[in-house]
Amino acid sequence: MMKNNGLKKEPGHSLIEVNGVVERFTMGEYVHSRSEEVGHMLELLREAFTEVAEQFNAYL
Repeated sequence: MMKNNGLKKEPGHSLIEVNGVVERFTMGEYVHSRSEEVGHMLELLREAFTEVAEQFNAYL
């Protein structure tokens, strides 16, 4: 419907503040000045959540 009207949806984005600096991450945009650092932190979080989930499942 939007295409029929010549409209285009803007990509979604997230804003985070780290040490007083606001960073913007846009959907579909893979180039960012801190993308390697963000990727590393996401991997650490994934590992931590996996460990907690495994411990939780062991008690079920």
